[in-house]
Amino acid sequence: MHEALPPNLSHIHAAVIAAWPEHGAVLQKSVAAFPPDQLLRLDDIADQVLRLVDGDMARYIEGYRWISRMQLEEELHFRRTGGYRNSTFEQAWEQVYSKPEVMGLYMDGLLVSQVLWSNHAQTLLSFTEDFLPRLRPGARVLEVGPGHGLGCALAASHSGNFQVEAWDLSEASLRRTQEHLERLGVDDRVTLRERDATVPLQAGTEPFDALVISEVLEHVEKPVELLAGLAPHLVEGGLLFAGVPANSPAPDHLYLLREPEEALALVEDAGFDVVGHHFHPCTGYSLERAREVKATVSCVVIGCRRSA
Repeated sequence: MHEALPPNLSHIHAAVIAAWPEHGAVLQKSVAAFPPDQLLRLDDIADQVLRLVDGDMARYIEGYRWISRMQLEEELHFRRTGGYRNSTFEQAWEQVYSKPEVMGLYMDGLLVSQVLWSNHAQTLLSFTEDFLPRLRPGARVLEVGPGHGLGCALAASHSGNFQVEAWDLSEASLRRTQEHLERLGVDDRVTLRERDATVPLQAGTEPFDALVISEVLEHVEKPVELLAGLAPHLVEGGLLFAGVPANSPAPDHLYLLREPEEALALVEDAGFDVVGHHFHPCTGYSLERAREVKATVSCVVIGCRRSA
């Protein structure tokens, strides 16, 4: 299978299959979700993933296998109970965030999943192909919760010459983001700040033209309040890229969306008009089938800040 893929994706697929042969069928289903032209564009993102892996593929595959097993365990719990395992930050802290060994596996696995799980990869392509082209040249872009830094890097390397800033509460997370941006060669084009995104901007501070918040809202207890608090950081008419999954059990996922349309309502309730959206079902599912069996759907919502 991997011989027919573009080079970077082929390299990652081959390494995963060599370490985990029985996973090949899943990867085949993931590839089938993309037409050839999208695979070529995804290969550019795979190149960035490989640069972040920095030759230590065995470690990242271990994290990917761990996250895949964890997802299965959480899926079984979700099927039995109809809800997520945890609903408070304290529970997520106790089971995930306070354990460095767990967080290491989690973050390593998530990075690889960005180009192996079709819903994660489609979300990144929605960002590069739909959201970023909507921004004016030189736009000021804020990302809250930059994680691995892929979003920042994709925005910073875009031809729009955007001014990119990213905020996170965690100094440790920002150190990791900084290291990744250096590996990708865009650290001089992204400003990182240790900042509470819920604190209002100081008077006279220039607002942003665009806000990016992806794989964050499902981790908080009150995502509408968080998003509404971020809206004033945008100019009126500023654009939002929100990525949040429905029916996506994980030990640190707290807020459950049961239908993809609830993501649209979340954005609207926070003070934005929806101007675009994409629903990306998890690997191996059509959107119709995912709705029917309550399988994971990654929801991308593009919003526009309403006038005050």
